[in-house]
Amino acid sequence: MKILKRAVSGIPVPKGVYIQSQTGQIRIVPRNGRILGPIGEPDYVQIPIPRCLVSILGPILGGIYFLAMPFIIVGMVICMAAAGLFRLARRGTVSLLVGTSGRGRSH
Repeated sequence: MKILKRAVSGIPVPKGVYIQSQTGQIRIVPRNGRILGPIGEPDYVQIPIPRCLVSILGPILGGIYFLAMPFIIVGMVICMAAAGLFRLARRGTVSLLVGTSGRGRSH
């Protein structure tokens, strides 16, 4: 098993796939190597996977994300609505929704 190697920006690196630790930007370095970025940029981490696999997995993961997004949005809306109702219930203002003043009888 390979251990992830850290690559400092501004220094030439060998071929491979690198991901920037802060932004998540992925760079593929060809056989002859190259400098990943200017000095002062966040460092990179080398990912121990073949370059061709990145080209195949990118569209697949993007498609999964595209298909899952509607379900994620619906789940977030339901969760936010439930949290809002829970907040109203804790304040005791649910009685306003059913037509009572909260002090006794309904009008």
